[in-house]
Amino acid sequence: MPVCPKCNTVYVDEVRFCKADGFPLIPHTTETYLPIGVVVNESLRVVERMRTDRFGVVYRVEDAIDPGQVFALRLFRRGLVNSKVFGSLLQLSERLAQGLREPDVLGDYIPIQLEDGRYALLSTDFPGIPLDELITGEAPLKPPFVVSTLLRVADVLTGAHHSGFVHGNITPENVLIVDRSERGVTVKLADFGLATTIRIHNARALTAPAGALRLQNYDNYFAPEIVTGRGVEADDRTDIFSLGALCYQMLSGWIPFSDAAIEGDAAVYLTEDPRPLMVLNKELGIPLALEQSMLRALELNPDARHRSITDLIEVLQEIELDLSIMPEPGAEPQRRSSRLVEASRIIEDSSAPAPVRVTDPLDGRDTGATEGRDDDGDDEVTEYS
Repeated sequence: MPVCPKCNTVYVDEVRFCKADGFPLIPHTTETYLPIGVVVNESLRVVERMRTDRFGVVYRVEDAIDPGQVFALRLFRRGLVNSKVFGSLLQLSERLAQGLREPDVLGDYIPIQLEDGRYALLSTDFPGIPLDELITGEAPLKPPFVVSTLLRVADVLTGAHHSGFVHGNITPENVLIVDRSERGVTVKLADFGLATTIRIHNARALTAPAGALRLQNYDNYFAPEIVTGRGVEADDRTDIFSLGALCYQMLSGWIPFSDAAIEGDAAVYLTEDPRPLMVLNKELGIPLALEQSMLRALELNPDARHRSITDLIEVLQEIELDLSIMPEPGAEPQRRSSRLVEASRIIEDSSAPAPVRVTDPLDGRDTGATEGRDDDGDDEVTEYS
């Protein structure tokens, strides 16, 4: 039976598109199916099927003894996790628990094996909306929102990198928008280290089955040095590449390398440049500095990218400032500098008017004096040279 990857509605075999949102259906596989209401491992009751992604299906579950405790249960698709990967996930969960103190990273993993032998990962319940849902429904997203989102994700990564942890594969699936308002964007970052751990111990398993997750092709988000194995291990620049791909898809609705596909250990995007965004749509209104920063993040050579997340943040902050002072179409022009705005306010609020030059009433010549206005409103001569 096919299932909608967006709303998780299951249909009969003849249906090809979701009746609710028109999304193309993907094959429903029994290895990731759990009936609603069933109790697994004698302690977790399945409450809701939340979403489908390339790892499998995420369910919301509650403690069967204490229903107030709610978790997210990721049931991995068949062949993705074996005993070796499972052992590595246990080690990852221990390292994250001991060393990662970033509150906006959902990394409190508990790898478990169900009674029937299937592998799963228990973690904090996923709040918010996955970014891929926003991209699917609203892309191209406006540059101010894109920059705000990138800055928030980069800020979360800064804390993780300082603790010695690299995400390894940031995609729209694992960026969760918790709050989206005029005050800014709040995000949670999920799946920390999962893709990297699985790729190290079961590389080919991450290639999505034909006709399924090729719809979104998140292989584009793997940094080239990770795909080819040329890099010793993932570092800051690995996540910078993923942020570049994230930026591209938010701005355009397209993945940066349209024909990219992992075939063994070789990827098409190792020999191609991203398509220029202006070629896709000349009316996107993307600042040149933002596109240039994005292309730098997508450089094939890690040394050609931004040196660190901190360097990328500085660039994005400058772009954000420029975007915040650019007037909307039809709006009154605004000053380009907050310093100038403050100076203007001080001048306008000043009670002392600018001095006026005094001229001779007979011939109009400048006398060299200036005059001001006293508190009573009378003119008085204040200075002579």
